[in-house]
Amino acid sequence: MGMVFCLRRATAAQLAQLAADPDRVFAFLGCETPPPAQGLLSRLFGKKAEPVPEPVDEHDMEDEADLDKAWHAIHFLLTGSAKQTDGSLCFIFHDWPPIGTASRHEVGLGQAMMVAPAALARFATALAAVSNDELRARYDPAAMAAAKVYLGDALLRDGDAGWDYVEGNLDGLRDFVTSTAAIGSGAVVWLS
Repeated sequence: MGMVFCLRRATAAQLAQLAADPDRVFAFLGCETPPPAQGLLSRLFGKKAEPVPEPVDEHDMEDEADLDKAWHAIHFLLTGSAKQTDGSLCFIFHDWPPIGTASRHEVGLGQAMMVAPAALARFATALAAVSNDELRARYDPAAMAAAKVYLGDALLRDGDAGWDYVEGNLDGLRDFVTSTAAIGSGAVVWLS
């Protein structure tokens, strides 16, 4: 199992719908809807909760990506930190606006977050300016393990195979943000 960073393409209109009606996030992401919150009187007298709205939109596989468990290592390579930074390459470990409330709208391992199209486009531009060769030169599993990067110890143990794993997921991130920015969309991101 483990923590997987997931991304789903979303237009500005879809992000606005999710902000206005956070209950749509479950259908949008295709995940199980939690039971609706009911007050004491509703529970006592059997009032039925309102159904969750239909999906915002249908998706195909090109609309989504995941970084598997390499997300924190990728963040570390891009920013030089295991934590959130202020730089233009801080995308994965960022404080994006959450969808809904933590108590009602948890998906996976927390709330999903919205990345506006302009923010995604800025990241795509910044990411395009950094080559995989440059990132390979920054790849330091010992530093990742010392900084407590998720799976840092495993990357240290795996040597070059660890870089291959990280690079494959980095390429998936590049493909996703490049194609998403090209059509002017943003994204919904979450940990699963």
